[in-house]
Amino acid sequence: MNLIELLARGESHGGERPALVADDRVTSYGQLVHQAGSLARHLRRLGLRPGDRVALLLPTLPEYVPAYFGILGAGAVVVPINPRARAPEIRHIVEDCGVQAAIAYVDAVDELRKAASLSHLITAGGPAPEGALADLVRAPEPLDPRVAKSDDLAQICYTSGTTGKPKGVMLTHQNLVLNAESLAEACGASPADRMLAIAPLGHILGTSLVMNMTLLSGGALVFCAKLDPDTIMGTIERQRCTFVGAVPTVYIMMLNHPSQHDLGSLRDAMCGGASCPVEVLNAFQKRFGVRILEGYGITEIAGGAAFNPLHGLRKPGSVGVPIKQTEVAILDDAGRALSPGEVGELCIKGPMVMAGYYGQPDATRETVRDGWLRTGDLAYADADGYYFIVDRKKDLIITSGFNVYPREVEEVLYQHPGVAEAGVVGLPDPVKGELVSACVTLRSDVEATAADLIAFCKERLTPYKVPVRVEFFPALPKGATGKLLRRELRDLLAGRS
Repeated sequence: MNLIELLARGESHGGERPALVADDRVTSYGQLVHQAGSLARHLRRLGLRPGDRVALLLPTLPEYVPAYFGILGAGAVVVPINPRARAPEIRHIVEDCGVQAAIAYVDAVDELRKAASLSHLITAGGPAPEGALADLVRAPEPLDPRVAKSDDLAQICYTSGTTGKPKGVMLTHQNLVLNAESLAEACGASPADRMLAIAPLGHILGTSLVMNMTLLSGGALVFCAKLDPDTIMGTIERQRCTFVGAVPTVYIMMLNHPSQHDLGSLRDAMCGGASCPVEVLNAFQKRFGVRILEGYGITEIAGGAAFNPLHGLRKPGSVGVPIKQTEVAILDDAGRALSPGEVGELCIKGPMVMAGYYGQPDATRETVRDGWLRTGDLAYADADGYYFIVDRKKDLIITSGFNVYPREVEEVLYQHPGVAEAGVVGLPDPVKGELVSACVTLRSDVEATAADLIAFCKERLTPYKVPVRVEFFPALPKGATGKLLRRELRDLLAGRS
């Protein structure tokens, strides 16, 4: 199966069923398929050939979906770019994979026009010489599923670039379809579901868990006018959403907001993109009566790899067990499997592993060894086969020869009633190597000092794990998906030294 057939399977539950919902604007499955087909025809008329790359710079709005499937319907490859990306990152991505066409919000147009490889530009939110997206999806046109084979390239997703320039992760139709199928089974997705679409659809969490899984199952994607907690919870209540998939930051915002909205329609919330503090998981369920099911996934395996079971044993703090068609292991640096409880690198094998990094064979060989994708995440498995993420390998703090995992310290900080958000990093020190340092955002209704938080940690942590420095900030820096940016935390702390 390819992604066009995935959309067709969703349509098979009923062409008049709602696929996209934004307030009072509803797009049925039949309309969505014809909009994507209309855009695909236009792209072919422009001269795009199978395998050509088309950049997609749109926020999480209904327009994203027909644009995504329209590109695929032309046999082309989707290159999603965060519409809020800075000019140098946009230039790097466009030039790195030779983007031939782009569909973008008008804000990014000037930067895209500078790309030598770009021949065609379609805009949303404003006019353009080549036409606007809204004008190109109006003529009903079917999608041809024969345009792509399962092993054809479907998408090139660029990593966040926290350790250098972003790398292009090449994902095939098979990678993405299999992940959507496995996630749908793990989540019990059905045509009755209404998924709140607030995760960026250009990020793999939004692509696989939110968009592809929901459309494969015949459910509806519900879009939010604004991404503030009151609007999010109001949309859940008004549209009777059954699922939400988001990063921990979203749940923390909802938990810290005094809203009285009824979230009773939610049967579950799903969390990915980063580890969610156990304190947040428990507090969210206590206040709203909604479970947050943690899972694990990365771009290089087209989405999810593990998930806490929908039915059966759920372990807060764990990312659950491997989903269908995925093999997970904890390996040491030499590739040896470790025993339960031993910390090593989380590695993944299976048909969802990427085709490689675009134009970077050496980086591909370094990441995929003996069929195992090295994720760069430190983790351990318990005796029941549940996996627990400890931290990123590169985020490990070594102080006086001892290993400190930032997440462990953050979990303790979140237990303090005054802490709304916390991020822990290591700062260079000539004597100890690194010093454990914390950046904290306080709740508006609770006062606390650095000394208070350090004393709180001393009661709960081994002495070498206790932060020696705590600084307060109105907000902590996050990426497009809401993931904490530890590199910028270090910059913030360095600016106050």
